[in-house]
Amino acid sequence: MTIFSNETAAGLAQLIDYVYTFAAGAVPGKYPPPFPPGIPAGYTVVALAQAVDDFWGYTNPQYYGLVAKATGQVVVAGRGTSDITEWLIDFEFPLTLLAPITGAGSVEEGFYRVFSPPSFVDPNGNPFDLPTYLTDAIQSNPQVQIIVENYSPGGAIQSVLALTLSCASTSVKNAAMVYTFPSPAPGDGDSATAYNSGAPQTFRIWNPWDLVPSAPPSFPGYSQVADAGVKLAPTISQLEPYDFHSVECNHSLRTSQWLLDSQYPLLSSCEWGADAVAPQMDRPARLQAAAAHMRARQLAEPRN
Repeated sequence: MTIFSNETAAGLAQLIDYVYTFAAGAVPGKYPPPFPPGIPAGYTVVALAQAVDDFWGYTNPQYYGLVAKATGQVVVAGRGTSDITEWLIDFEFPLTLLAPITGAGSVEEGFYRVFSPPSFVDPNGNPFDLPTYLTDAIQSNPQVQIIVENYSPGGAIQSVLALTLSCASTSVKNAAMVYTFPSPAPGDGDSATAYNSGAPQTFRIWNPWDLVPSAPPSFPGYSQVADAGVKLAPTISQLEPYDFHSVECNHSLRTSQWLLDSQYPLLSSCEWGADAVAPQMDRPARLQAAAAHMRARQLAEPRN
């Protein structure tokens, strides 16, 4: 079992951030796509993950992730929602059976339609077999570390992918770790049970001020994975500069990085100074508001 490291998790989030930058400027079907600067040092992209945003007959191919290698490590990194169509897909709450795995329960319909099936290609557009690539990497280096990671709704999608890969290969399950950053529940109680017993070791990182880890609502039967996860409990001193009243800031990947490791700065738009009311609040007032808000959120703790 790997011991969780704040610094490692915050560093891995850099690849997720790079996926967003890459996907914003690349058009699926045009190869090789442009790779913007900024990929974390030591990583080389070996494959791209494509899926189709399918909503009421509107179909649009998108890049959802990439596979990158470094010395002793392979990372399957994805992204979360990026436009209004994908937000609408995220809110397709009906449950549907996780067909590739018998007895694995049901997952959210919108997440599943993005996941089923993602296609992987190399940078030149040639088919790329991810399970075979991971198995070969393990055979070449039994100590290789496989990381599967994503953020927001992408975390739910990546959880399904991690479970599928693990069920297909015990060696991949044993070599892999999953990192999800504020992610909604992927599916129902049966899928959570299947995940917790069959998926790799998972660090489900969540901010208690964020509403997304409590979604979708529990009354249709949704249940979170990875038990209690890794709760990012901001201290009072952290809450002083942090605009915790902002829904967007509470869910931001950059906020999670900052809470994990202060070398990654909080977005300037998420500092109190960016709030129209905050400058009127002196330090004691901000601390009092932070304490009151913390107590309120503890009373409304997300289910786990």
